[in-house]
Amino acid sequence: MKFFAQLCLLIIAVIASIWWYHWWFSTPEVQEEAMESFTIVTSYYKGDYADTFKIFDEVEYRVELDGIDAQQHVGIYHDDPSHVAVEDLRSDIGVIVQSDSDITLSQNYQIMTIPARDVVVIDFPYVTPLSIYAGIKNAHPAMTKYMTEKGYSLDVPRMEIYDPENKVIKYIAEIQTKETDL
Repeated sequence: MKFFAQLCLLIIAVIASIWWYHWWFSTPEVQEEAMESFTIVTSYYKGDYADTFKIFDEVEYRVELDGIDAQQHVGIYHDDPSHVAVEDLRSDIGVIVQSDSDITLSQNYQIMTIPARDVVVIDFPYVTPLSIYAGIKNAHPAMTKYMTEKGYSLDVPRMEIYDPENKVIKYIAEIQTKETDL
């Protein structure tokens, strides 16, 4: 019985350590900053946001086959999953590329330029793929709270930029003030 209790404590300690390592218990710091414009190659996706990882890999693979350097993964999530049915969630999934006017693609992807704008941003540490789940759990609620307190509109797409080279996930939302009725 004593061995079983020690084993349970060890398992709990290991799980807590893994969660701590991935910043599961952290409170992200929300900042406002001016974001520069950048170019992305995306594929429109409708469905469960949890399934978008397959689209990231597919777009990156196809873009690199066309000889274009995919720098970072980017997801633009247009809907709030707490208000929209899973099968109706809309997103643009892709990669950031160098902004060249001569980008030609063999696949039917969109080339979009994200304009410079003021944004709310959270930089979340990317340690392993589990960091994505910790970031989603912590970043979006912190961003929503901050935007609500500042009186910013929540009806804006959320963007996630995955930068494994710098070991960070950026959670981004454009700053728009709420329209008030007079």
